[in-house]
Amino acid sequence: MSGGIVVNDNIEAPESLIKHTEEFNKQSIIQQFLNKTLFFFLCFFSVITVLPGIHCAIGYGLANSMLIEGDNGNIIIDTLESRESAIELRKDFESISSKPVVAIIYTHNHADHIFGAEVLAGENFKNVKFYAHSTMGDILEKMSFVQPITFERASRQFGIFLTKANGHLNSGIGSFLNYNQKSTRAFVYPTDTFDTDSYKLTIAGRDFILYHAPGETDDQIVIYMPNEKVLFAADNIYKAFPNIYAIRGTTVRDPVQWVSSLDLMRNLRAEYLVPSHTKPVSGEDNIYDLITNYRDAIQFVHDQTVRFINKGLTSDEIIGNNLIQLPKNLQEHPYLQEFYGTVQW
Repeated sequence: MSGGIVVNDNIEAPESLIKHTEEFNKQSIIQQFLNKTLFFFLCFFSVITVLPGIHCAIGYGLANSMLIEGDNGNIIIDTLESRESAIELRKDFESISSKPVVAIIYTHNHADHIFGAEVLAGENFKNVKFYAHSTMGDILEKMSFVQPITFERASRQFGIFLTKANGHLNSGIGSFLNYNQKSTRAFVYPTDTFDTDSYKLTIAGRDFILYHAPGETDDQIVIYMPNEKVLFAADNIYKAFPNIYAIRGTTVRDPVQWVSSLDLMRNLRAEYLVPSHTKPVSGEDNIYDLITNYRDAIQFVHDQTVRFINKGLTSDEIIGNNLIQLPKNLQEHPYLQEFYGTVQW
């Protein structure tokens, strides 16, 4: 890794990975972006204000958590990976708004999005509505049978027992997975689910459309606020090449479904994109082009894999001969760098 930075006696980290850590650093900064008009992403502690009343918390764990202030209560999207990680975030959310939490929306079943729910919901969590797609419960039940090996493999992939001193800089899509063998779960099962392609609801005066958008998981939903043109992208897009297949061993992700979901997302023409990993993005044309490139990369890998399979090649032959390489414009795209998934995987 020439040109990298030595982080200890045995590991040299590439400069690109060092720079990628800036996506997750908790720091008080103001980032200025241009859309149709000038606006700011204001950082309150480590919470980015996308628009007044719409906030994105980055750096508390592996995933982001979003706070939307409503008329008589607050809505939270995704809840981090443990009770312990959610405690700090709850304090920061409450310093922004003291209104009670009235609803929590889970984008999908992954642990880093659901296990801090009870903490963020507050003491009256039994009165809070928890929204999810109807398939989420079945997926969680099936995953429970292989939880011990899933935890072991995830620990390796995300380096939860490593420190900065021995080489952990970031986990590709987040600063770190704030979960270990001493962590506890604060998950609350969904109270309200939907099984249609889309589901409209109004919570505390805020309008939402929940879209079933399978991608990294089959129960994945993306959330759109039509009045504000804000799209919460879940794990269907983030600033790293996607895990079309997770090397740790999980349910296979269907790339055809993922591409279809990205088409749905880009055609919403959102002005603000808030992923559940990495920083928000602004600008309608910028977001449309970004999602287009992301979907094109997934489509390309799928199509070329099928092409070589139909020529009679095995996976070892395809990978060993490095036959599938993204076109140059996609290879160099900042959202398709292999910090998380890789083309070969």
